[in-house]
Amino acid sequence: MGQITRSRHVDAPRADVWRWISDYTNIHRFHPLLSAVHQETAEACGIGAVRRCDLKDGNFLRERVVAWNEGEGYRVEIFDSSMPLSRAFATLGVRDAAGGAEAYMILDYTVRFGPLGWLMDVMMMRRMMGGMMERVLAGLAQAVEAAPVLHQTAREGVIPPSAAASHPCACQPSARKPAGTCSPF
Repeated sequence: MGQITRSRHVDAPRADVWRWISDYTNIHRFHPLLSAVHQETAEACGIGAVRRCDLKDGNFLRERVVAWNEGEGYRVEIFDSSMPLSRAFATLGVRDAAGGAEAYMILDYTVRFGPLGWLMDVMMMRRMMGGMMERVLAGLAQAVEAAPVLHQTAREGVIPPSAAASHPCACQPSARKPAGTCSPF
């Protein structure tokens, strides 16, 4: 099984980054390679939540949350995909860092097609997937860092960072909301 890890500094508090990351069924708001996300379970976040991510290149991923650490990160199993992956798990998280936060992604995966898959992995997939992860983290950083500037007023229909802690869509077992009804942005 291969592993790729990427991280990026975000000039914002960890809680602000978590607000974006934890909006599980709205990852397309910062993921530049997605064309759409579809919630497939009643749970919009937390363990057991399933989403289908449609990529702009025509591929898709179906992901199920297998671990959720409120305020820190989550891990998904990619259990169905048009990509040549026989097994894959991805982690998206955030931790405190000097001057802000560090957002990170970890991808653990096995490529289909045996020895041919191994060769594909070495020759192109690691570079391709690592680049994709860097673009996702760049999109996240850009969205989080722009949010306080772009979304300051109540008339825009958003919740300012100071109110994030009391936002009703925080992913807690008793407060899960359907996709599209649970975004502070």
